Amino acid sequence: MISTTLLTIAILASIGGSDMVTADELAHHRGHLIHLQGRTGDRIGNQLQIAGHEEMVAVPEGVKIPRRGSKDRPYLLDIWLLQQQQGLTITRATPVSSWQQCLEYHQSRIATATASDQESILRFLMREAPLNGRTQLWLSLEQVAGDPARWIRLGGQFLSGTDVLSETIHRLSLQSVALQQQLYQQEGLWLSKLDFYRLNQLTEVDGHTVVTTRHSLEQTTAGKLDQILMLSKKQTLAKDIRPGARRRTVLALHGNPVDVTWIQLEGHFIEQWTYTDYVMRIIDGRVFEVVITDHQQ
Repeated sequence: MISTTLLTIAILASIGGSDMVTADELAHHRGHLIHLQGRTGDRIGNQLQIAGHEEMVAVPEGVKIPRRGSKDRPYLLDIWLLQQQQGLTITRATPVSSWQQCLEYHQSRIATATASDQESILRFLMREAPLNGRTQLWLSLEQVAGDPARWIRLGGQFLSGTDVLSETIHRLSLQSVALQQQLYQQEGLWLSKLDFYRLNQLTEVDGHTVVTTRHSLEQTTAGKLDQILMLSKKQTLAKDIRPGARRRTVLALHGNPVDVTWIQLEGHFIEQWTYTDYVMRIIDGRVFEVVITDHQQ
């Protein structure tokens, strides 16, 4: 016997719903029945992720989600969602018949969409475009985006580090716009903030930019100073680097490290010496910890 909920889902799915939106607009488009286009992501039990939307949605038993093999991108889908008390539920999902039609439809919506919807539509189009067509699509969106800052920000999100992004910024003299959109130039290329931080081992902590390894060393040693000092005062054999070994012993046996990070903590000088297969942590000139890296393990 068909439950009332499933019967409602079947009826609503058959008659359609409101105007079609993108998955990225879903956060601020909540009707009773929502028709959107999007690509599915991870599935955990009966919960499914839709790219561009943070919340998981429910997949009732019997609703089939078309998927490609694990090596390919999942299909871009037409998805119908039902808003219920416990959240959003997928009622039907079918492959989009044509990317070109999808592109033209959503481009036509940009001029009359709200500012937040415009951002969402542009982000959706760039993310879901065929990978070999993103560059040409971005170039074609210059006028559609309606604002150089928005257009450059979009390029930074999806074309970070590419020649076309850097050449376009220079050709159109948009360097100041790129900087305002938190793009960074390095070795002649313009990078997104995420890529720039990753390449330079930086991270943000409490609104300040810090070196990732320094922050990690601070986190590792915070609140453990007494224990660290005790370990560093152990007696150890010169041929075996263990807690208590002196800095000069480490240098004599292993040579100069690949990288050195240091911090000061309550008047003590703490260093992290990184070698190819292990890390030495030293306080006031004596080792307190030796960490074997995954490569060695």
